[in-house]
Amino acid sequence: ISVPRKVRKGLLKDILLRYLSRKDVLVLNWAPKGEKPKTAEAYKVLKKCKLQEKRLNLFVSVDDVLTLSSFANLANVSPVCFDQPNAYDLSNARKWVILEKDLGAFKEMVKQWI
Repeated sequence: ISVPRKVRKGLLKDILLRYLSRKDVLVLNWAPKGEKPKTAEAYKVLKKCKLQEKRLNLFVSVDDVLTLSSFANLANVSPVCFDQPNAYDLSNARKWVILEKDLGAFKEMVKQWI
């Protein structure tokens, strides 16, 4: 089934506005340390923010392998790449998390919805 572009754009915009109005979009200042992914460090930053039990969408660049790998083993975190957001994945989380280093890419992604 094909969804018209205008309808898809409107739906993504509505989802974005719902998360913003509930203040469920968070920006974290975190970056992987070293050359290998560390799930323990990723869990630690979520625990510090009291997000370790909440269902999260983590927006990340598709080429950021260290971040993707660090969060991949956390059951409550769903990575969403900037080039592939869809309504189901976006609305299937309690909060959205964007890393500070990826804030520009996030803004470019949502600019297409508005």
